[in-house]
Amino acid sequence: LGSAYFPLRACVRVMAGYSLSSLFSYIRSFLEWFFSFGKGQGPPQLPPPLKSVVVSAPGKVLVCGGYLVLEQPNIGVVLSLGSRFYAKVETAKQEDTTDDRIVFKVISPQFKSTLLYAYDPTKPYGSSIEQISMEGKNPYVECTLRVALPIIQHAIGMEGMKAACEGRVVEVTIRGDNDFYSQQDTLKQQGLELSTSALASLPPFGPPTKHADGGIAKTGLGSSAALVTSLVGGLLTYFDMIKLEKGAVLTPEQARQVHNVAQACHCYAQGKIGSGFDVSSAVYGSQRYIRFSPTYLKGNLPESDGSCDKTGSEVSSAILGKWDNSVSPFSMPSYLHVVLGDVCGGSNTPSMVSKVLKWKKEGGQEALDLWNELGNANLSTFELLSSLAQQSGHEEDALSLASEVFEHAEEKELSGSGMKKDLLDLAQRFSKSRRLLRDVGIAADVPIEPQEQCALLDYSMKVPGVVAAGVPGAGGYDAIFAICIGDDAVKRLKQAWSEWEHNTVCALPCLSRDCGLCEDSSAYAEKAAKASTF
Repeated sequence: LGSAYFPLRACVRVMAGYSLSSLFSYIRSFLEWFFSFGKGQGPPQLPPPLKSVVVSAPGKVLVCGGYLVLEQPNIGVVLSLGSRFYAKVETAKQEDTTDDRIVFKVISPQFKSTLLYAYDPTKPYGSSIEQISMEGKNPYVECTLRVALPIIQHAIGMEGMKAACEGRVVEVTIRGDNDFYSQQDTLKQQGLELSTSALASLPPFGPPTKHADGGIAKTGLGSSAALVTSLVGGLLTYFDMIKLEKGAVLTPEQARQVHNVAQACHCYAQGKIGSGFDVSSAVYGSQRYIRFSPTYLKGNLPESDGSCDKTGSEVSSAILGKWDNSVSPFSMPSYLHVVLGDVCGGSNTPSMVSKVLKWKKEGGQEALDLWNELGNANLSTFELLSSLAQQSGHEEDALSLASEVFEHAEEKELSGSGMKKDLLDLAQRFSKSRRLLRDVGIAADVPIEPQEQCALLDYSMKVPGVVAAGVPGAGGYDAIFAICIGDDAVKRLKQAWSEWEHNTVCALPCLSRDCGLCEDSSAYAEKAAKASTF
């Protein structure tokens, strides 16, 4: 008969993703065929293994365009990072659903959380998700399921969704890299120094540090956007709305679909329609970004109680249609490295944004002039960065300037030619954008660059080879960034941060990485195998 058909061989393959019921059914069919002395057309074959997909999305740092990116046609220069959120979506091996609903079991090991949700396709859009486990809440997960699943149903039909999961529970595991959460308390508890090497030595997917009030100590890398985007990408891939082969990135059409759905889910979870640069970078990677018009989502998101005046079909058409956002891929010049520092603070970004927008609306011509001047400065900074990135053969010239100090760049005369002039020009442009953004914060009475951060940034600019330093995104107490010429300048900056006496700052091990959302089962498996149990 040949060993290929022997049931024991099939039993071994339970580790490859087969449910026990599938194996028992196969063994029974095989024995019936065997004891019939091979009558029929041949031995039964194993069914396909249970489906499992892993998708990851990166964190981000907005180095240029804070607040202004909220309005078209202002740009945001956003870099995606090597730190990623992972969503593993698979068919549960031993759990069957008992009715027409699809049950989702969402596991977050880092938060010791397991939540159960039931999707009822017969209910109206917005009210088709019900949490059926009693303990805990995760609004980002629930809102993503509430918005994304009806869109998937509209695209592939309920029968297609049922066929994908074979009538079983859909198990979702969500994990984020350590860089998304401050690890300073963990390092202190283990007696380790606050350094990049110590952070890199921690097991992957560790538990996050919590503030005294119970809030999570984040580092400002866009954890919620990366979580939602990876989950949307995982769901769309699992239900075959998009096809992602092992290690593959999205096609332009796939990226557009994931982007639009993820933007809708994230805006719904946050309770407002934001700029969306964080979701966009999680999908497309590093880019120059111009936001989408909010009209695409207004009226198409459920209310807080799940009610919505529109049908799932109407919402799907609006969300999956073509939007007016603009994404231009972007890479930093090879000799410039972005370094992020965790200051273990944390800011209420939505409240800061609302106060800045109120100031702009009520501040008259003076506010408008400052706003426009900052917009022009940001555009000028991006244009020079983009020009330097497109030039080739200048890396050696740039690295020879890694011992230069660019402190007080705006006060220096821009003269001469070549790379030295270009880098001083870049330092001046970043310095101007930083100064104007700080002026916006002062005028709006918002701590965009608080005094503590200001002192640390000025200190960072004294380090040779640092051409720029600032607060990313909306600013506040989350983190800082610096742009360094080459690896030696990076080392000097990290050493300087370790010696900073006024507050604690720890350089994160993550680096910029241009890749957006992708299939990432290999990296996930490697990290999950090393993850600590806690």
